Amino acid sequence: MLTLTDIRNRYASRYSDYLKALISGEVFFPLPVRFGKSKPSDTWGKLVNENKALEEGSRFYRIERAEVNTRRFGRQLLAQSVWIDSESQFLELIDKTREAELFKRNLNLTRELCPALEPLLALRPNLMDEAGQIWPDVLKVCCYFKSNPRPGLYARQLPIAVDTKFIGRNEPLLSQLLGCFQGETTGCDSANFNTRFGLLVDECLIRIRFLDPELQSRYSPDFDQIAILLSHLTNLQLAGITVLIVENKMNFLTLPPLRNTLAIYGEGNKVELLSCLHWLQDCRAIYWGDIDSHGFHMLARLRATFSHVSSIFMDNATLDSWFHFTVKAKPATYERSDELTNQEKEAYQRVTSKQILLEQEKIPYQVVVDKLTSLCH
Repeated sequence: MLTLTDIRNRYASRYSDYLKALISGEVFFPLPVRFGKSKPSDTWGKLVNENKALEEGSRFYRIERAEVNTRRFGRQLLAQSVWIDSESQFLELIDKTREAELFKRNLNLTRELCPALEPLLALRPNLMDEAGQIWPDVLKVCCYFKSNPRPGLYARQLPIAVDTKFIGRNEPLLSQLLGCFQGETTGCDSANFNTRFGLLVDECLIRIRFLDPELQSRYSPDFDQIAILLSHLTNLQLAGITVLIVENKMNFLTLPPLRNTLAIYGEGNKVELLSCLHWLQDCRAIYWGDIDSHGFHMLARLRATFSHVSSIFMDNATLDSWFHFTVKAKPATYERSDELTNQEKEAYQRVTSKQILLEQEKIPYQVVVDKLTSLCH
């Protein structure tokens, strides 16, 4: 026998099906919830109390009873199922009356302004249901892209009557909806919203330093340090040099002169963007990050694309030498170590298990200079 709470939960689980029925027009009521048979261990008092409890919700549903021949109590009139006969009863029971009314209004507006979305919504009505009050603005964006595919503007530049941050805030939802106009009825996501829908991108700037004057004279005669668009850095087509990728800003700024060497400021997660630098395959690449879970994660991500990348100051020997400089680290929210060497894995497992961090700025400067000079002589 189910309790009133059980029945409410059963009906609540059908809410998505109800929304689909609103879109398709299919008949959804009456809607039953059937009970299982009473257990041999049930006492008469338990059966009586459960039947009484059902009466508490009788304003939401009708109770269907039948005479049952029980093993312990003989023939008894017991509830077999409950039935909801109307939409209003269903919505009141699961406390969705307001949400359903808003869904209906949004559905009518969609059919009026952007009917191309209906096939996707028939499969995933939760998209419109969860959007709720912002759905009219979502439709404004969809209508614009329907009439202006690949507009070639920045998202915040689009002539749509929504606030300039609206598209950025709602990219996951819009990514699925706008896919309808590209024939993607499954509403799959895309890794790059702007590229996928023909918007301009505020491209990332990467800071680089030429550590060799001769190398600088070839590529940037007037400046030894520049910030360059990622696409422009990709087009430099460097080869046969040493590329030192440094996670921390202070280390990047204080690197000594090194022969035939270019330094890139990885700036933490920007390291992941460097996978497009195909010319790195033809260079000697070295990564220098903090000894913590984040630093090793970035190294592993970089090495997933460029397997030849080596590391410096990211091992147990470095950790042992300067352990007195370690501090408490935040728990790791990711784990990627397949691409690490055995020595790197040992240090990674150590800092992860102890939740410690050795920041690379703590390594004495002369130690850094001696190590890099020997590597890039």
